[in-house]
Amino acid sequence: MSTFNTMVRRAKRGDAEAFISLIEECRMTLRRVALGYLRNEEDVADAVQDTILDAYEHIGSVKKEEYFKTDAIQASRHIDGKFVDAHTFEGILRIDYSEINADDSRYQQMLDSAGITPEDIKQPGNEAFWLTDENYAQYIDHYEIPETFTVKLDISNIVGNLAEPLPVEGARSGEELERMTDEEWEAYMKTLPQEWYEYPNRYQNWWQEGSWSYNLTVTQKDSASRVIEVNQTNEAGIGVKSIELSSVEMTLNTIEDSDTIAVALDADGNKIENGGSNVYELAIEGHDISRVYIYICDWDEYMDEIKGYGVPGNDLGRSFQEVLEERALFRTVVETGA
Repeated sequence: MSTFNTMVRRAKRGDAEAFISLIEECRMTLRRVALGYLRNEEDVADAVQDTILDAYEHIGSVKKEEYFKTDAIQASRHIDGKFVDAHTFEGILRIDYSEINADDSRYQQMLDSAGITPEDIKQPGNEAFWLTDENYAQYIDHYEIPETFTVKLDISNIVGNLAEPLPVEGARSGEELERMTDEEWEAYMKTLPQEWYEYPNRYQNWWQEGSWSYNLTVTQKDSASRVIEVNQTNEAGIGVKSIELSSVEMTLNTIEDSDTIAVALDADGNKIENGGSNVYELAIEGHDISRVYIYICDWDEYMDEIKGYGVPGNDLGRSFQEVLEERALFRTVVETGA
């Protein structure tokens, strides 16, 4: 097995160092893809960070090690919503305009003329063929998005989280997991069945395969949009600049670095999930957002020790909000008037 495949397998078993090594190998590819759609360097950095977070959350779903790079770029979409009855789910699927209005045909023509394939671009010495801020306008055009347009949406698989995850043979309690050393944790993870590492799996998920096709008429509407200035930071300069509200989503504009992550809870203390690939673009349908609690945490601490408290049905004994209040690097409350 190649070193790369070995690292993917280790990452699937929960080895954080292996995951970091994989991301470093894929970072340039991720950045190149982001540059194909975004022009602002900050937006590119945000897109890469969001993709890394999504890849971390779904590393267990990689079926073949050599597919890790593809899976990191083509992550499944999140739909935030609820069941209205036993057979009907209503939710919001967010598709950013930047994903559908970029025309890279001139870039592809340039590559074809030079005899360069997508795989060749990754090879040392081919940096001249990368998309950069400097040559972006030379190769990428943008379609003008009309006020009303039609989106064709095809869905082949729907995956959800079980309200009450099934017990895994030999599983430890939350308190036992917290007391484990790194060596004990690694040994414990190796005792779990292989199916537990897959996504979806019967312990944590329900899913339905099928073929659903929709033609959706979309009309742009921004009359209900507004920006709430927050402009709060802690002594380290970490904080929130503003939040943007529309009729269906809320966007967090934070002031932070790549080693932190922000989380928002509604007035009832429920986590507001993202509606797309950007973890800071949140679907607000079904949430009371008259008051929003915003927390910024250390990335590693959140992923390793805090995030689990926000999983429905966990048996860790404390609420997600209690843990965030105690361990967040920055916290604030925003009264939105909604």
